[in-house]
Amino acid sequence: MTTFKTRPSVRPLPLEQTQPGLFTSDIPDLETLLLSSDLFLLAGGTVERVNLADDLPRYLVVGLMELIAKTSMKAYPGVPSRLESPPPGLAPGPDEVCIGIGTDELQAMVKELGGDVLCIYQPISPDRVTLRLVAVERPVEIPFVSGLPAPEDYLERRREADRDRDDD
Repeated sequence: MTTFKTRPSVRPLPLEQTQPGLFTSDIPDLETLLLSSDLFLLAGGTVERVNLADDLPRYLVVGLMELIAKTSMKAYPGVPSRLESPPPGLAPGPDEVCIGIGTDELQAMVKELGGDVLCIYQPISPDRVTLRLVAVERPVEIPFVSGLPAPEDYLERRREADRDRDDD
């Protein structure tokens, strides 16, 4: 059976800096979001891009506010984060690096502890580094039934038919 993949959509998420280097993101229904999307941090600013790419994945701490509030930020390991190439649909700025957040680990944490407030600790020159948090929806494979137009083509054909009908 032939399938096609949906195009991923990118959704910016709220991110509030509560103190230098400490960010929170209150995401309603975080558990549902993590089932369909991957989370990425885009980091930029006046710090050299090479330094961000080297240091940020090592020192970045991402977790749930409920858990981080019970421990010291430096003692809490957080979920894994890694430097990644941006996925399709995500366009970082020229001075930004793309950091993937361990979605599976975060999802397990949310399932176990509950909570919708994500906490991010970024200790590298907090006054010179800016962060953006985005969710990128994972592509979904949809079966293609032979003889029917592919969904991408359907809308275009429908628009053409509407235009032809309007011209008559």
